[in-house]
Amino acid sequence: MNPIKSLDQIRDLLRDLPAANEGAMTAAKLREVTLVKPPGALGRLEELSEWLSGWQGHHPPKAEKCQVAVFVGSHGVTAEGVSAFPAEVTEQMVEGFKKGAAAINQLCQIQGCELKIYEVAIEIPTRNFMDKPAMEDDECAEAMAFGMSAVEEGLDVLCLGEMGIGNTTAAAAICHALYGQDAEFWVGPGWKYCAMLVGVSWRRLRARSLLQDCSGFRLYLMVMSALLLLRFYRRLIRRHWITVS
Repeated sequence: MNPIKSLDQIRDLLRDLPAANEGAMTAAKLREVTLVKPPGALGRLEELSEWLSGWQGHHPPKAEKCQVAVFVGSHGVTAEGVSAFPAEVTEQMVEGFKKGAAAINQLCQIQGCELKIYEVAIEIPTRNFMDKPAMEDDECAEAMAFGMSAVEEGLDVLCLGEMGIGNTTAAAAICHALYGQDAEFWVGPGWKYCAMLVGVSWRRLRARSLLQDCSGFRLYLMVMSALLLLRFYRRLIRRHWITVS
């Protein structure tokens, strides 16, 4: 895959997304019905096993080498007072990750997962999307290229996360723009001022480029691009270009 340098490359990738391995998913489903237990007794574990088989491309699925990648960045919209916590807490959380003091550290230790923290210009927040697009096209492409760099060969499972004060507002704005509903629906029971800003920001920006204005949030671009590359690994596996599980 060529290095990502523009949003046009991302658009091209999105037009040709590979699918999961139906044969592996069928094998997982057929095995499940032979197990000595009531149907559905394992709950979502049964669905997850089938899903993991499909995207790993084989049955049974493996979870021997697992990694958690957390992207950390700063949102310019925090200048609007959308969070109960100051923007400086983002950097403090990173220190907590490094010291092993956060909840994710404990979860990774229990499950035997490697934890990697990707700090992305914490000292340089994206622009306040209440006034202008949070990022320009070239900045979006750069963030997505960085997100793809977090996908390492040989992983069985990669869990993606993000941390950044103001992330509820950014995530809610993206979902509100893409899927509709009231802003309050996406923000949830928390910060009501945040919900108001999400609604106002979308009304201001809806006439502009959807990809620019709704993807212009650094953290979510990186998570999305990592997922995009993981999906394309299915095609690379089938063509034997690389070896991953």
